[in-house]
Amino acid sequence: MVASTGSVKQISGFVALFLLLQLTSVIQSSAVTEWKIEKEELRRQTSGYLLSTSVNRGASLPIYVSCPAKKYTLTILKVGYFAGAETKQITEFAGNQCINQVTKKTANWKSNFSLATKNYSGGMYLVKITDSEGFKSFIPLIIRDKTEKARAIFVIPTMTMFAYNSWTGRNTYKGQKGFEDRLKVVDFRMPFDSGFGTGKYWSYVHPLIVQVEKTGLDITYVADTDIHFNPEILSNRNLYISAGHDEYWTKQERESVISARLSGMNLIFFGANAGYWQSRLKRNTLDNSISMEIYKSKDLDPNKTEPTIRFRDAGYSESELNGVQYTCFPARGEFDSFDKTFFGFQGLKSGDFSGLANLLGPEVDETPSVNRFLGKVKVVAAGQVKCGNRWIFPKIGRANMVYGTSKTGGGVFSVATMGWVLTALRSGPEEPMNKFATTVTENVIRRGIEGPFT
Repeated sequence: MVASTGSVKQISGFVALFLLLQLTSVIQSSAVTEWKIEKEELRRQTSGYLLSTSVNRGASLPIYVSCPAKKYTLTILKVGYFAGAETKQITEFAGNQCINQVTKKTANWKSNFSLATKNYSGGMYLVKITDSEGFKSFIPLIIRDKTEKARAIFVIPTMTMFAYNSWTGRNTYKGQKGFEDRLKVVDFRMPFDSGFGTGKYWSYVHPLIVQVEKTGLDITYVADTDIHFNPEILSNRNLYISAGHDEYWTKQERESVISARLSGMNLIFFGANAGYWQSRLKRNTLDNSISMEIYKSKDLDPNKTEPTIRFRDAGYSESELNGVQYTCFPARGEFDSFDKTFFGFQGLKSGDFSGLANLLGPEVDETPSVNRFLGKVKVVAAGQVKCGNRWIFPKIGRANMVYGTSKTGGGVFSVATMGWVLTALRSGPEEPMNKFATTVTENVIRRGIEGPFT
């Protein structure tokens, strides 16, 4: 049978539509993954850093790059949720001359490129380095826009990111000899040795930003160091968002956040072990770079008045900040009880509260026997965990997800586990814990941005 002209046109139209849909699918799929770096595309010699992870919009920002190839390209990517993609390319700068300076002390690196930020909107960015031999690395960048009056503020935990950075062969936990020769003063002028150049941002922050951006809510991004030096950026905010690993704080940052909560700002902690170590920050008067002092010992710290030790050892309970306190590492367990009347669980069915075995850990929080939170704290999910690596007679602890309210001021919500971002939000939508975490995340953020928890 011979098809009519109209039939042929109709069939051709269907074929064209099918091919268009297939092409669109391929483009969207590649948009989700093309910016990521495979291990074989990474080498230490191709890397970079910024004098400051967070800058005001309009600043001219020198970028310090080392690479053994001939040329390098810088691609500026904005992080968010763009029709299925996690980043959007803003611009690209090709043909820059490589300087191989990886053997030098990073504070002595030279910069041959400066980024003008006046035409960029506020937000979280990744600066992608690609050398002419195909090797790549990222540098995290926050651009702050003073004109933005967002009701919610997302705080990037840069102090924790640098505390775990082992670029020099040492970090704040260990050196060549172990804990004895750990870093006690951390210079932020260096690349990150993990996370493809982003440190802990990759696993503990990025998945949460993508999820938060899906809500389309009014959110601005700052670094924790910004709050230390400029606490006024917390003024008139309804919601404070802390990511999956926010362990290192300064006393000034802590006091400013608690003060803002007492003035009506809600706090949400999508992790565990937040506000644990007290650090100190200093600015370099020559280039405005930052260094962090973290001795972890009163005896070693030259400042005996405010030594850089655990906040709880200085008399400041973590629960005053987030309603819980750190329990242990590594922790293994599962939530076994839920208060299903909690608004954060709205939209979840009975079956959605199971299949959460990998949600708790590697570090968790619990409610202390004496809670210092100024308000009422309610446990909305709880579970037993095994702490440490002993298989015989292991230490047993608890993990408590809490919701706190206050008659005078804002409230708090703490998920009590690092696995929230590290495991649940990074997993695919087919995973039960992904639906659980994404649903609760959206519920509490949408409610929290409206005004004080009551």
